[in-house]
Amino acid sequence: MMKRLRIAIISDWGRNTEIKYKQARMLHNLDKDVVMTLGDHFYYYGISSRDYERWKTEFTDVFRPDCPWWAILGNHDYHVEHGEAQLFYSLYNSRWIMPASYYEIIHVCDMYAIQFLMLDTVRLAPQTSQRLNIHDMTNTIYKAEHRLAQENWLRQRLYVKKHNDIQIRWRIVCGHYTVYSSGMHGNNDEMIQLLYPHRDQIDLYVCGHDHHTEMSYNTPVRCLISGNGCFFVRPSSSNASSWVADQPMLPIMDISQQKITIDFYDIEKQKINHTSTLYKG
Repeated sequence: MMKRLRIAIISDWGRNTEIKYKQARMLHNLDKDVVMTLGDHFYYYGISSRDYERWKTEFTDVFRPDCPWWAILGNHDYHVEHGEAQLFYSLYNSRWIMPASYYEIIHVCDMYAIQFLMLDTVRLAPQTSQRLNIHDMTNTIYKAEHRLAQENWLRQRLYVKKHNDIQIRWRIVCGHYTVYSSGMHGNNDEMIQLLYPHRDQIDLYVCGHDHHTEMSYNTPVRCLISGNGCFFVRPSSSNASSWVADQPMLPIMDISQQKITIDFYDIEKQKINHTSTLYKG
């Protein structure tokens, strides 16, 4: 049984650009068990169930996936069919893991477990989604019962202590929208309101949406942003409680029983630029 888990984190790669090709080359050359991809996979209006050629030209041909990709939806993915084509793609490509718009993964390493809660932030933060002009053609995105169902599921799963009698050692929440950010979208009040009451249950929140890389250290919920999959937008200012990259990066998260080490790889120089470590006593 594995004693650690290595995860590459990428999002917002929905157009073939030079940055995306460099991310793909870096990703292919690094040792990893999983790739976590956090939305905005197809700019600018998502992908339809009839447009499977784009999966080849913008995903498999570029990234050459050689391990599981744990995927969630971003706001751009919702514009066409509310992202359903990406859920269905799981049936055609076993590397693409998206069983639902939100779901849980429990990974057991040695004698401890890591819990990943993969969120659908488009539905969890409806005011944000409306500002981003996501049109609810089927009158389902903004229904309160859908949002409340996911909120109740999240609250319940955040307080689970064990999986099959194995202690949950680390709890990582993953979404598309930011919580705390120095980037162009900034802090998200809806996500803060949702997660702040449960901050002691969350070891790390991982997201995209803002097109840069950032690691917060002293925010109430510790956040990692990896949103420069194909574009890079330099934040105009940085928070004193965060490390903010001044160029595109690819984070690799190495999770062991005692610590999470996050190496931030410079995709231009193809080497580590910064390292952050989270410890568990």
